[in-house]
Amino acid sequence: MTKIKVVVLTLLATSLVSGVEKSAASSEQIAYVASDVKVVGVLRYGQTSGPVAYSDTPQYRAFVFEGHGNDRIEVTVTGAGQNAFVAVADPALNAIASGTGHLSVTLPDRGPDPETFYVVFKDRTNRQTRISVQLKKNAGAGVSSDATR
Repeated sequence: MTKIKVVVLTLLATSLVSGVEKSAASSEQIAYVASDVKVVGVLRYGQTSGPVAYSDTPQYRAFVFEGHGNDRIEVTVTGAGQNAFVAVADPALNAIASGTGHLSVTLPDRGPDPETFYVVFKDRTNRQTRISVQLKKNAGAGVSSDATR
């Protein structure tokens, strides 16, 4: 039994050090390694980016935005067909929610001050393409951050 635990822990440690995402258990948070994310600009609520060139190096592109806890946001990624991956991540690049093409989420409430968040995206097939990102703040109900994992 102890040998199995050691093997599992070794595999987990290896994936954490070398992988972009970690997901050892469904309750564990997914995180992105900063060296695998290229920040391509800043978005404000109501804004749509121009097309961003995507290639597989680094694996992800991201826009930075400022938000408050309980903001209900909508993110739409276009230009990569049905294969556009999108996620919203906190300041430490821990995923709050992820999906394909479109995402609705309520930002976590960590106090009254605004925080920096990321819209992380990529083409699921890693082909070269151009991707645009739209960020909207909604007044309606958002999806709980745990519901989209």
